[in-house]
Amino acid sequence: MSLRGAAQRRRSNPGQRARLLDCFVASLLAMTCGRYAGLPNDVRTRGFTLVEIIVALAILALSLNVILPTMSDALWRTGEAEAQAEAASLACSLLAQAGTAVPLAGGEASGQFENGFRWQLRITPYGLGDQAMPLRAYKVVAAVFWGDARREYSVALTTLRLAGNGAGQ
Repeated sequence: MSLRGAAQRRRSNPGQRARLLDCFVASLLAMTCGRYAGLPNDVRTRGFTLVEIIVALAILALSLNVILPTMSDALWRTGEAEAQAEAASLACSLLAQAGTAVPLAGGEASGQFENGFRWQLRITPYGLGDQAMPLRAYKVVAAVFWGDARREYSVALTTLRLAGNGAGQ
């Protein structure tokens, strides 16, 4: 037998297709309207049994047991990544202020931003610093801290800046 012959036999039996369509429509009506009268015995829908409901709830509980910790961990990691990105941006801002708003001279400054992040700016002379040279290099370290008593996080950025050498001018 070929597949073509089977397909032709299916098409040539319209009575069977009509019975299947009637059965399908009747079962849809029974499910949506709740009418069971007049349906054949094999189409009647009685609902779910207690065992089926218990098995479905057990599967749901196991699925949630796996999914919820994963979602919680993902949310925590997202919050940490956002805090780290904000701290890096604040440290970059501190480095930009070194030499303009904050004079380049050896020393240390610290404070706290409005959003709760703490900062520290450390400026130290870099290298030997020949007194005869008109410029001097300074190492600038900007560190931003955040966290609580259990764990503290930090981001530190370092750069070199040139400033006038006071002795050589």
